[in-house]
Amino acid sequence: MKRVLYVQLSSSMGGIESFLMNLTPGLNKLDDYEISVLSDGAGKDLKSFFEKSDISVLDIPQKKIRRIKFYFKIVFSNKFDIIHFNKNSNANILLMLMVKLFSKSKVIVHSHNTKPSFNNKLFVFLNYLNRPVVRKFADKKLAVSRVASDWLFGSQKSNMTIVRNGIDIDTFKYSDHDRVRLRSELGINKNQHVLLHVGRFTNQKNHQFLIRIFKKIVEQDNSCVLILVGDGPDKAESEKLVSKLNLSDSVIFIPKTRHVNYYLSAADIFVFPSLYEGLPISLVEAEASGIDIVASNTIASETSFNSNVYQLDLSSEIKWTQKINELFSTINFDSSDYSEYRIRQLRLVQKNGFDNKDLVKKMVDIYSDLV
Repeated sequence: MKRVLYVQLSSSMGGIESFLMNLTPGLNKLDDYEISVLSDGAGKDLKSFFEKSDISVLDIPQKKIRRIKFYFKIVFSNKFDIIHFNKNSNANILLMLMVKLFSKSKVIVHSHNTKPSFNNKLFVFLNYLNRPVVRKFADKKLAVSRVASDWLFGSQKSNMTIVRNGIDIDTFKYSDHDRVRLRSELGINKNQHVLLHVGRFTNQKNHQFLIRIFKKIVEQDNSCVLILVGDGPDKAESEKLVSKLNLSDSVIFIPKTRHVNYYLSAADIFVFPSLYEGLPISLVEAEASGIDIVASNTIASETSFNSNVYQLDLSSEIKWTQKINELFSTINFDSSDYSEYRIRQLRLVQKNGFDNKDLVKKMVDIYSDLV
């Protein structure tokens, strides 16, 4: 029996949370694995997802002294064969140090981003300061992309493996039925053009840029709709900008949902102007749905394997507006071939290694090499 502890769920839904949701249920079904997940303020719905899969969720105390005691309890229990640290930066490595110094557990460090979760100069400094320690103490280094590896581990690539973020491929298969149903629920007719963005409202996701672009598009096509799916600390700022630009009747805010696939089927173009990314799962999900994508060229190239992904520089809002209008004018969304066109992209995502079944197999191989 291999006992694996994952570090960790946070209070908001992001790439690490999605990765663990796609990996751990399949892994936990295997007879020789027992899975636990640390939670640092995760909500009830997120914790419930894991608990329904018989995965133990361990809550980290919020008070500092109790937190340290909790860490020591984990370390000295020697209960876990592997502790798998999922990181956006090296800013906080306390538990990792304790595990390596005081337990027999193998340490995996897994890079999921190319900058810290929050735009903080101290976190950036600590990432570089702690990098040599992390490289030394990690029994195995993983990353979602090459640029994510460079960020967390630097130029030294020994003992490092790229692990694709897996998704449930068939969940994101395009559906005409879902397209018609959801558009009807949202009051959008079949002739209206729909842009979609899925992601947390943070500086990284660049919502302000997207809303300004949409303003220019609406000036040419006043029936166009923008759907923004997600929550986050900067949501109120985006709502204010939408109101200021008189876009309230054209922008629909949807709270975070586990039914992103419905919105992908309903939309025409997925817009993703992030300032930086490791390997965004939401972009992989969009590719699986076959939707045309306009994304920033700051995103890892490993995600751009479909011909309908267009990556642009963030220096020109006009170029983004032109590309989106070009796609609206050249794609016949009502043609009988449209459904086939979108479904055809699905197997390319699977072929490029983003199926969560492949993810489980790869992680089993990695864990077996360690213990």
